[in-house]
Amino acid sequence: VAVKIAEAREVLKSIEELQEAGALFVHNNSGGKDSQAMLIYLIEVLGIPTQQIVSIHADLGAMEWEHPEKPKTRQIAENLARHYGVEFFVVEHTRGVPLTERVTERAMTHIAKGRYQESEGGAGYELVASPFPSSTERWCTSEFKTAPCEQLSTDLAEERELGKMHERRPMDATAALLTHQEEDLEERQDQIDHLQPFSKTVRGRRTLVKPSFIVHCLGLRAEESDDRGYEPMLRIKKYTARSTKTGSPLYLWRWLPIQLLSTEEV
Repeated sequence: VAVKIAEAREVLKSIEELQEAGALFVHNNSGGKDSQAMLIYLIEVLGIPTQQIVSIHADLGAMEWEHPEKPKTRQIAENLARHYGVEFFVVEHTRGVPLTERVTERAMTHIAKGRYQESEGGAGYELVASPFPSSTERWCTSEFKTAPCEQLSTDLAEERELGKMHERRPMDATAALLTHQEEDLEERQDQIDHLQPFSKTVRGRRTLVKPSFIVHCLGLRAEESDDRGYEPMLRIKKYTARSTKTGSPLYLWRWLPIQLLSTEEV
């Protein structure tokens, strides 16, 4: 616990630097209590400006919670964002496939690849690999939430120039975090060097290149599982030295703002 508290203090220094550098904070909004607590924390506790935050809800279609006399999950998520004046977006699977259909697709793939065996008693055959998502097979999270949320936030950052640093800012804590986490020395130095605007020659002319920062905020908490408790509170998830649209460095961070909160505190 003491180690995680010390980590949290260092992480908040990096978050402050990223905020001052103009980072775009992506509030992953399920509509649940943790999403609500997280947005309250970002705005009311840390004071991150709402214009630096976008709220994204991953719509799971028929798998969304529904009650005939109450708002649906998507509406609850939108109400939360609107309450704080945060821009709200909805994403779905990149192919628009419902979760139930993806389970069927995976079952057919397993059958096609021979991932089945004769059942006991010779009454038929059963799949060896389950097509359903589980704690060890989290493909539903990556396909229906992570991938579309990251794609949308990257598009927003590149098209609207959100999250872009406009002037030099001290980034010492962030550089220290990269030094601690990145094992590849060459990659680490590249990431640290590009934390600040830099000049380069493009078609014979010198131009100033400004990095962009996107911070994905997830409401995962240590109390929910040991795995979630041991995850780094803030880590670099993706780094692109030259994004396809802007030609500038793009940093994608993964942050767990309420990792240390208990259910009662939430």
